[in-house]
Amino acid sequence: ALVDMVASGSMLYSDGARVYESICKEYGMKWSSVDHSSGEFVRKQKLWGKVRVISTQGIDGTWGRLKTFLRARGGVSPDHLESNVKEFQWRRNLSDDSDVFFALLQCIKNGCFHLVPPCCLC
Repeated sequence: ALVDMVASGSMLYSDGARVYESICKEYGMKWSSVDHSSGEFVRKQKLWGKVRVISTQGIDGTWGRLKTFLRARGGVSPDHLESNVKEFQWRRNLSDDSDVFFALLQCIKNGCFHLVPPCCLC
C-alpha cells in the first residue's frame, strides 16, 4: 500500500483526483495537484519557501518507458514482474553514458546490489 512506502510528511503530486487528498489527510502527507480536466498540466507553486513545478509528466513518462521495456520482452509473467521492474529501475538510474555491462560487473565485484548508482559504479 502507498502508506507503507511513503513517509509521513512526504509531498504527493498528482492529477486532480480527490482520492489523493483524503489519503494525504489520513496519513499525514502533503498534497498538491494539477487539474487535467480544466486543461492544467503544469503549474508553478510556492512550497516551503521555493517555487516548485507541479506536474504528473515525470511519472507518466516513466510508466510509458516501463511499458515499452516490458513489451520488448514479449510481456512478463506475474512471477517475473518484480525482477523486470527492478532491472528497469537499475538501468534508468544509470547515467545515459554508462556502460551497463561494466556497471553490472562493478556491482558484482563490490558485492553491491543496490538499485541506485553510483554505489555500483565506484
